[in-house]
Amino acid sequence: MKSKAAYGLLVGVGFLAMAATAQAADAYTASASPFNGFYMGVHAGYGWADTAVDYDGAYAISASSPDADPPGYDGGIVDGGPFQDDFSVNSKGALLGAHAGANFVSDSGMLLGMEVSGSWADISGEDTFTDGDASVTAEQTIGAIGLAQLKLGFANETAAIYALGGLALGQMETSAGLGGSECVGEEPGDCVDLDIVNINDKQTVAGWTIGAGADAMVSENVSIGVTYNYVRFDYENSYDVNEQLLSVISILGEVNTDTSVSAHLVKASVSYHF
Repeated sequence: MKSKAAYGLLVGVGFLAMAATAQAADAYTASASPFNGFYMGVHAGYGWADTAVDYDGAYAISASSPDADPPGYDGGIVDGGPFQDDFSVNSKGALLGAHAGANFVSDSGMLLGMEVSGSWADISGEDTFTDGDASVTAEQTIGAIGLAQLKLGFANETAAIYALGGLALGQMETSAGLGGSECVGEEPGDCVDLDIVNINDKQTVAGWTIGAGADAMVSENVSIGVTYNYVRFDYENSYDVNEQLLSVISILGEVNTDTSVSAHLVKASVSYHF
């Protein structure tokens, strides 16, 4: 529900701005540019991103008393303490979506516009790193991206070039798995593999974007174009870990993460101008 509300707010703000831009365009119908007025279309492209995560927290590994105590085992907490580290994940993948907007083009050729877009995406990546005795595998996926942008540039009867900037929403899917082993005694049989997933999360986060684009008319009402966007998301999370391993060992703790995502999007588009 939170995700739908966030995307609804982004689209609502965008269409209000487009309506205002269209009213301005109606007041300047003398412009001969075919880019003047409403348009809508589809786009496809490619994206790549770098996700940097700073994390910290605390944990305790406790062991209940087994039927036969292994050598060296005295029960209670067998390991624990605070931890702090960072890692990064590089991701890449395709995106596909639709867009709508409105332009005002003055007699001198100055273009002012607004565009909203929504894209399905599969920009994903995975990395594995070692933290102490444990091996951590982290995966980050951008599953969808919504943009509401202002446009400023120049247009004539055949082409338009412009700068972009505005708000962004992204659907982030994050998972992290913990591997390795923990022992409650001195014998090899007293150890257990730490094969658990302690983070599995999907959420919608807000950010910002800047970029640039260019369009060319290929018929009376149809244009093709290409755009580039740099998109930035910064957000924080807190996760509780409570895992029971076999009947002997349990892990209790928390993980706090500070995440920064820098994404680059290149899209090719086809638009119809009304």
